[in-house]
Amino acid sequence: CNSAVVDHVEPPYGGQLVPDRMILGLRVTPMASWTAYVDVYSQDGRHVGYFYKANFWLFIRFGFADPQHRIWFEAKYPTFMSRFRWGVAYALERCHVGAGA
Repeated sequence: CNSAVVDHVEPPYGGQLVPDRMILGLRVTPMASWTAYVDVYSQDGRHVGYFYKANFWLFIRFGFADPQHRIWFEAKYPTFMSRFRWGVAYALERCHVGAGA
């Protein structure tokens, strides 16, 4: 997260990142891609942003970015050892309010 990129940007939907009613669409990527995307559209068809999952074995991140590719939040492993646990636990970081929020 880079909070300087989104600190002075107002979330577009009354303080929310996505509208109450939205359409989700899986973006088709090459089979060799390590990243998956789910595009988010408003009901009038406007592209609102996308959720992503980057999976590089020990490096896994989930997040949401707007159409300008500004990352608003990310979820990642909280510690190095959490990568090896049976259950998956992530720490969520909201980029527009800084780390640990």
